[in-house]
Amino acid sequence: MLCVRAFVRRVAILVLAAVALVLAAPRPAAAQSLIPVAVAPGVYAFVGALAEPAPENHGFVANQGFIVGEAGVIVIDTGTHHAHGEAMLEAIRRVTDRPVVRVINTHAAPERVLGNSAFAARGIPILAHRDAVRAMEVNCSTCIERLKQVLGEETMAGTRVALPTQAVEGSVTLELAGRRLSLLHFGWTLAGDLAVLDSESGVLFSGDLVCLDRVPEIRDTRLETWLAALKRLRELPLRVLVPGRGAVSPPGRIADTQAYLEALQRAVQTRYAAGDSLREATARAAAPAFRGWALYSRLHAANVHHLYLELEKKALAE
Repeated sequence: MLCVRAFVRRVAILVLAAVALVLAAPRPAAAQSLIPVAVAPGVYAFVGALAEPAPENHGFVANQGFIVGEAGVIVIDTGTHHAHGEAMLEAIRRVTDRPVVRVINTHAAPERVLGNSAFAARGIPILAHRDAVRAMEVNCSTCIERLKQVLGEETMAGTRVALPTQAVEGSVTLELAGRRLSLLHFGWTLAGDLAVLDSESGVLFSGDLVCLDRVPEIRDTRLETWLAALKRLRELPLRVLVPGRGAVSPPGRIADTQAYLEALQRAVQTRYAAGDSLREATARAAAPAFRGWALYSRLHAANVHHLYLELEKKALAE
């Protein structure tokens, strides 16, 4: 009997030691806890790094959020990989025991849709613009493979393309979980855009329509349409802005994104009209007021390059 008791004690000690090792071991980067920021009653944001995806930020480089309604939770965007989606669900459970009833993808950028698989695995409906669904079908598998090279196989484990189950064709107002949401489509990006306005709180989740303190990217966008959309946003009765990238801010900061895009446009048009080559324009078409924004050196140069080619293409077509 004493031998049996000693054996049981040894087994118990070994089990406890194994559990302790598991708990103490660092979790994969993707599984680290996310901290939601309360931005209004029942409305929360996850604020990502002002950086490009890298192992040190685990690909968390864009903002997501969620809205708690009487009958459930609506999630806005899902992050760069499956484990980020899982971490979002875990964070939501710490706030409320109400179920997630809908996911809304603001557009088809990988950092907005590749966490969909965590929600799809639970049968949660996912909504996006129809153009976003098409873009995901074409591009997302390639994005996953590229992100595996950047973030590593472990971080990207379990990530798969989980397409939206519901598509809208334009702006629409929905009643979801007891909240009235206006889904605003402006057509500024080729990747199928939606901004989400919660009527009760006046919080706008803009997606990459608004980027703050980080240079926005104009590739795969319609610049004039983008500028027109920002002007329309500034006319809406907003109280809080959750930009696609950058800190939660007052709505007045929409003007900052508009100012950058206008400065870019003026600078490139000036250099093009002066007869600069593409290389010369890329070096000279500066936007000095925005040099302090994250990724200015790389992304502004890429924007100049893209817009110069657009001007050249337009000139050749005339």
